[in-house]
Amino acid sequence: MNTLADLCGLKVAAQKGTVQADDATAQSKKCTADGKKAVDVQIFPDQNGVNLALKSGRVQVAMADSPVAAYAVKQSNGAFKLVGESYDNAPYGIAVPKDSGLAQPMVDAIKALIVLAEELRSGGGCGRYSLRHVVRSGLQGHSAGGHGGSGAGAPRP
Repeated sequence: MNTLADLCGLKVAAQKGTVQADDATAQSKKCTADGKKAVDVQIFPDQNGVNLALKSGRVQVAMADSPVAAYAVKQSNGAFKLVGESYDNAPYGIAVPKDSGLAQPMVDAIKALIVLAEELRSGGGCGRYSLRHVVRSGLQGHSAGGHGGSGAGAPRP
């Protein structure tokens, strides 16, 4: 499994409404146009259903966004593995309620995480910062709804 073309003739799971469901369906049409077996695309309402279909052997391939797939592999205790390269990479975003006061704390925390990731990638280690420190310092002093920011950046009810 390296490319979408390798899906021809396989049973593939994807979550409803995702680009992966669209990609698998489009690839199935390409497969049959090229005289190959169609992709048996099986759509599930959520990622848990996709993962269960793979674990139970109902499908041979589960498709998801790269971070979602990596998390599923990590949680599978060795039952799943990532194959091929990611394709059509797209940026991710985080939405917060407009007047929650969380926009700037999220930006600050994400910027701090990017700096930490760059430091780790360059082989410099974490230096004097831990991930917990970076997230907390990025959120410290910000409030949402009159409550102090928490370590997870969510307002208290």
